[in-house]
Amino acid sequence: MLVDDIPSRAVIDILFAHLMRYDPAMNRYHAELAEAVKVSKDQREYRFTLRKSAAWDDQTPITTEDAEFTFNTIMSDKTDSASTRVLFQGFGFEKISPLEFKIKVNQPNVNTLSSILNHFILIQKKQFEKVSDFNTSAETLKPVTSGPYRLKSVIRDQKIELERKKNGWVFSLPEYQNRYRFESIVYRIIPDPSLAYERWIKGEIDLLEMNAETYAMKAHGIDREKVGTDAGSGKRLWAKHFITQAPATYGFLGWNLKRPQFESKKTRQALARLIPYEEIIRKVYHGEASRCVSPFGSNTANTAADQKNHAFHFDPSLGLKGLNEDGWNDAGQTGVLTKTVNGKPFPFELTLLYNLESPPRAKVAQIIQEQFKRAGIRVKIEALEYNAMMERLNHHDFDAVLMGWGKGNLHAESKQYWHSTSADGGGSNFGSYSNPAADRLIEKASSELNPEIHDQLNQKLARIIYDDQPYAFLTEMQGFMAGFNRDRIKSRIWARPYDSSPPISIYGDK
Repeated sequence: MLVDDIPSRAVIDILFAHLMRYDPAMNRYHAELAEAVKVSKDQREYRFTLRKSAAWDDQTPITTEDAEFTFNTIMSDKTDSASTRVLFQGFGFEKISPLEFKIKVNQPNVNTLSSILNHFILIQKKQFEKVSDFNTSAETLKPVTSGPYRLKSVIRDQKIELERKKNGWVFSLPEYQNRYRFESIVYRIIPDPSLAYERWIKGEIDLLEMNAETYAMKAHGIDREKVGTDAGSGKRLWAKHFITQAPATYGFLGWNLKRPQFESKKTRQALARLIPYEEIIRKVYHGEASRCVSPFGSNTANTAADQKNHAFHFDPSLGLKGLNEDGWNDAGQTGVLTKTVNGKPFPFELTLLYNLESPPRAKVAQIIQEQFKRAGIRVKIEALEYNAMMERLNHHDFDAVLMGWGKGNLHAESKQYWHSTSADGGGSNFGSYSNPAADRLIEKASSELNPEIHDQLNQKLARIIYDDQPYAFLTEMQGFMAGFNRDRIKSRIWARPYDSSPPISIYGDK
């Protein structure tokens, strides 16, 4: 519940059981910690029955005491779980028996059940009930777990090692037969993609998820004689870009709409025309990415088929014209645009943040810096460690940021990112975007139970948000790119239809 990044979530999903587990092969859920769920006709009540066999590491049973404690911890303002808590607004918990509980919802929608199943991950009450500060407790780095693996060791900034539970209760489930067969899984924490790649080439890493530059320029560039294109290539190492139907991760340039530079929609639209999208796709992502024209993924049902016809394109002359029309001019011939703000000249300057663990974003930042300079906008680039960057964003202490969102729902949820109340209520609307028309659509979609109508509402919402340009939507990456050591990792399947990252659970199938 303290996690807000994708790599950490991947580790948690192996350590902890879900009430029901999403199956990326069939785009549905199967029973896991809960052996049954009953949904009321009006979809306001979700009754879960926990398995009698389900147990924690210490062999104590998993009960509704744990479920109730988890719910109360998530919903406490003292817990740094705002991104999860915003999903559970209007939710209530009712304990029925040691193995049965209800989650009641004031206003259900098409994603209510999936939100519960994906984000309501039980923690052990006994371990945490006497902890004074959950957020900083040392217990969070030695959790009692419920999934197929336990945490063996953590060496901060170096590695996380998991060990398979020899008699774990989950292995009795049909879905776990021939799954999670590795005796141990070690995650190496290597912020530098180049160093990670070199260790993969040397055989020190068995599975490496790659960025586009590493994949195109190294694996299938300078090392193409060493690296095969698929598992049957006969080479010890191979790498592939797996294109799947999962919602694409997308990158964006986010503005702080509370800053004078970005308050005006006309200015933001003009900035969108200063960005060389195709150059970024070609030079940074080596043709493996595509244009993003929607906050929900351009190729999902949440985005209208004709949305690409409304895309902003690279047109510096038109962009500069828009800035001039909105009051930004270089009247003093200084090379920097200025605008009168509160009766004083205000120079168009900004600091652009990105997380230093992402070399591709460093290149995107440099391209944007150069293009904006030509238009009379001075850009300072600042690279921060991810957590430090998020701290700045969460306190709205920034001008602009390069980052991305990923792994969204097939029926996208919007409140956490785009509703005005999520700007200061602990959501992910760190840019302080606010549009009453968007809020109304978000609220309507948030109470819609019909998936098709939900998607149609999102299509209208996507059009409004894209036109407002609270982000300059840049690129999106479908599926994932990964390299494998054929001698160490074997499988009959390498990617399922809705995978957005390498599916560790299936490797080693027999």
